[in-house]
Amino acid sequence: EAFVDRRGSSPESNKGRRASDKRPQRRASDKKPFPLHLLTAMMLGTILFVLFVGAEKYHDYTTDLEQAQQAILDNPLKKSLIASDDGRTMSVLMAARHGDPQWFEKHRQFDNRQQKDLNHLRSLIADTSLTSVGEQLQALYESSVKLDKEALAMIAAGKAGQAQELLEKQDYLNIKQQYSSQLSALDLVLVRKAEAAHQQKLVVSGIYLLVWVCFIVSLVLLWVKLYQSIKLWYVMRCEAEARAEYAQQQYNLLLNRQNALLNHIHDMAWIKDTDGRYIAVNEPFTKVLQRSPAELIGKTDFDIFPAFLAKKYQEEDRQVLESGDALMTETELYLPDKSTIQIFVTKTPFSDDSNQIVGTVGIGSSVNSLNEASP
Repeated sequence: EAFVDRRGSSPESNKGRRASDKRPQRRASDKKPFPLHLLTAMMLGTILFVLFVGAEKYHDYTTDLEQAQQAILDNPLKKSLIASDDGRTMSVLMAARHGDPQWFEKHRQFDNRQQKDLNHLRSLIADTSLTSVGEQLQALYESSVKLDKEALAMIAAGKAGQAQELLEKQDYLNIKQQYSSQLSALDLVLVRKAEAAHQQKLVVSGIYLLVWVCFIVSLVLLWVKLYQSIKLWYVMRCEAEARAEYAQQQYNLLLNRQNALLNHIHDMAWIKDTDGRYIAVNEPFTKVLQRSPAELIGKTDFDIFPAFLAKKYQEEDRQVLESGDALMTETELYLPDKSTIQIFVTKTPFSDDSNQIVGTVGIGSSVNSLNEASP
């Protein structure tokens, strides 16, 4: 016969038990991790895209500014005002030299051109809100036109020489010079206004870009936090599954040990949990009750015996659980054929690894068998 140790098992069975006692090797790291590097790359790509769009917008705004400045310097209204003013002056001078008041009308429609240029100038002032420079320019323009009209009136009155002298005076030439310089001042103001509008666009675009960057960074942080939470939940779930699997293995191992131990007992033996349910029975107990182990496991005494006996059995179990001491008593056991036998029962509590009572162990021997075994 094989050697049997104190726990009633052979070295071969101990070797198998030690192998089965090992905790499961499955870890959370064995699972495929979440692609954090891919998530980070996507977020960095999004930030670079936003920065690229911002740089492109800045380039567009700079180009628009250059075009606006060039358009101001090449303003057709400016050229029209200069050409109109110079043309009128030349026409009036020619009319004065010839002494013919109709000569000007033959070569240029003075009144119509004057009104058209004034309307353009007023619209420019209204659109750009250049009250200071624009009003000065308008005053100079109107002074120039007024002198032209005075010269034409002198020509019509036969005073062509006086008209020519008027147009050649230094005051009139000063007005023309101031008029040209005022046009340059208007250009400068318009350029500054275009630059101010450009700066305003840049500030607004910068604010939008900053908001977008903050939003993207917030998304990145949110994704990282979400990833960490999911990873933590995933690890905890894997660990819980591993613990549950290990607990189930330990429970099955314990049941196998209990069944092996109970089956080595020649008397009736059983194990109950704290709720009074049978969790293990041996073969003699099943033979006496004429039931299979599957018909007894998970059942209580009320499912197997008469109510008054079941109540008595459960009170004894409760006494053992509360006191923690063994209980020996003699009681009746009802058989399936309605007959009864007297049995001597020993009930003891049993504990788990943490020394907590988790059930009772019962062994029942027939009184008649005990009497026959007595000398």
